[in-house]
Amino acid sequence: MVPAGGIGSQIFNYFNGGVIAGITYTQGTNAALSGVTVKLMQGTTQIASMPTGSGGAYAFTVVAGAYTVVAQSTASGEILGTLNPLSAGLASGQNLGGLNFGYYIPGSIAGKVYLDSTGQPGIGGVTVTIAGCDANTATPVPATALTVADGTYSFGNLPAGCYKLSVPATASGANLSTTSPLTVNLTAGQNSTGNNFRL
Repeated sequence: MVPAGGIGSQIFNYFNGGVIAGITYTQGTNAALSGVTVKLMQGTTQIASMPTGSGGAYAFTVVAGAYTVVAQSTASGEILGTLNPLSAGLASGQNLGGLNFGYYIPGSIAGKVYLDSTGQPGIGGVTVTIAGCDANTATPVPATALTVADGTYSFGNLPAGCYKLSVPATASGANLSTTSPLTVNLTAGQNSTGNNFRL
């Protein structure tokens, strides 16, 4: 679901033209994002460019043809989370709406891999794997990070969703003694810390 209104359906078509339109919005809340630059391309040629309005709407009135619509990758501190660019095959007299771009508020997941001994020293060079709990979690699945010298790791620019974190069963000659994978339910913009693994 995305915010309604302002997608160009009321614009009158002249000559052999039509309208290509859509909105930009924040995923999860569906709040409209204004001021996002959207470009209309035909091949490698830019036909037009405009910022989205107060309702997040944009609309291009052009002649019939094959186009692509491109939105900027970030907007108002949010990251584009939907397909970009979008294909737009426009017929004569057509109002082609619904070419929408959704952005998400990025969050992060961090933790530490450490030895269960006095001082709990961290272990560097351990591979931590992150994956979505299901196909609805929009992140590279799986992705990995190496712990740094103090044993810490982090994954950034994550959309809200359910994630699973895992490490190998052994590292530095010690056996893993905590649960792996760990499940993290990340909310929009959340920085989840303390996702630790003990050996």
